[in-house]
Amino acid sequence: MVVITMPPDWDVALVSQVCGRANLGEAFTNFRPDATERIGAIDHKIKNIRRAVEEGLNDANWANTRLRELHTEKESLVTSAGTPGRPCQLDVATAMDYRR
Repeated sequence: MVVITMPPDWDVALVSQVCGRANLGEAFTNFRPDATERIGAIDHKIKNIRRAVEEGLNDANWANTRLRELHTEKESLVTSAGTPGRPCQLDVATAMDYRR
């Protein structure tokens, strides 16, 4: 968490409104900074289940169900990744422009 000390002449409500918009950037762009790592972890789990099946896992129903869950989760991550890149960032100059 970042703590910003504001000059006394700043409008606290406006700064809160601007900061709230900046924090909502991920919701509007669907940007997930950890998506690549999560997709990699899901791929690893899928690989492990397939290996277990090849080595004689007896519970094929569980394996199929779990593979479907993992594929659904991966597809959701890939689809929701949406817009590449980070959400827009507000710098001090932009925040000051909102002040006017």
